[in-house]
Amino acid sequence: MRGSYLNPRLEPFYRDVVAAIRSVDPNHLVFLAGAQWSTSFEVFGRPFDANSVYTYHKFWANPTRDSLQSYLDFSNRWNVPLLIGETGELTNAWNEKFRLLHEQFGIGWCFWPYKNLDSDSAVVSIAKPAKWDLIARAGSADTREFKPGTLPPREQAQAILNAYLEALKSSNGRVNGSYLSSLGLVAP
Repeated sequence: MRGSYLNPRLEPFYRDVVAAIRSVDPNHLVFLAGAQWSTSFEVFGRPFDANSVYTYHKFWANPTRDSLQSYLDFSNRWNVPLLIGETGELTNAWNEKFRLLHEQFGIGWCFWPYKNLDSDSAVVSIAKPAKWDLIARAGSADTREFKPGTLPPREQAQAILNAYLEALKSSNGRVNGSYLSSLGLVAP
C-alpha cells in the first residue's frame, strides 16, 4: 500500500524542504499539507517550524464540528494555525454552513474550484465545448486498455481544445453570484 510507504516519509521530506526554504527565506509562511490528498494529519509530530500553517482538504463532509475535530485537536495540541485548502463543490447552503463552521474556529478557507465547466458550484462557470466528452473520456481512459483508434482525430481534438481555451477567457465566463454569496462575498 502506498500510504504505508509514503506516510513515514512525508514529514521528513517537509523538514528537508522547509530547511532549504528557511536557508534563504526565514520570514514567509510555509504550508504543510496532510497525507492522503491532504486529509490526514496523523503523519505529523511536533511542529518543527514556527512559521507554518497546516492545511487539509475536506469535501462533502457534514458541516458540524465533528468533521473538523481531528484538525482542531491537532491545532490545539500544538498551537498551530489551520487552513482548509480545498473544499466546496456541493450546494450553496452547504458552502455557507461549512464556511461559517471554519470561521467559528478561526480556520482560514479556500473553496474549490474557482472555475469549472457548466457548474454553479464554482466562482466562475465556463461553457463546456461541443464534444468535450471525447476529450474527457480519452483523458480518463485506463492506459492499460488504451486503444489509440478510440481517440478523436487530431484535428477534432485540437478544435475541441481550442474551444476550451476560448471558453476559459475571463470575458467568456459566467460569475455565479449565489456561490459567491455562500462564501460571504459579493459578485462584482
